[in-house]
Amino acid sequence: MRTPEATDRVQLVFSLFDADGNGFLEADDFELMGSRVVAAAPAADDAAKQALLASFRRYWTTLVTELDANGDGKISPEEFEACVLSQESGSRRRSTSSPGRSPRSATRRATDS
Repeated sequence: MRTPEATDRVQLVFSLFDADGNGFLEADDFELMGSRVVAAAPAADDAAKQALLASFRRYWTTLVTELDANGDGKISPEEFEACVLSQESGSRRRSTSSPGRSPRSATRRATDS
């Protein structure tokens, strides 16, 4: 449901994902977030750090597969909002990176609080 509160929450989540602040979600944003998480865990071994980075890369791949409506390789605020606030009737495209799980559901959980 598109209430002002829901729209505000979606915009907040988008701004958190937009790590470089350029107004779009791109692979570089998830690389930057992953690097920041790794830097915040200096005691982690190399395998753990690589696993963290790989997780951010997989999340980006899933998001761009599901939310990039125009196929330009990035996610605009409009694409993000349209997907996150749409009815959960299934996605336009089904991701192969997370069978059976919609990233829309994961993102929706993040905005439901």
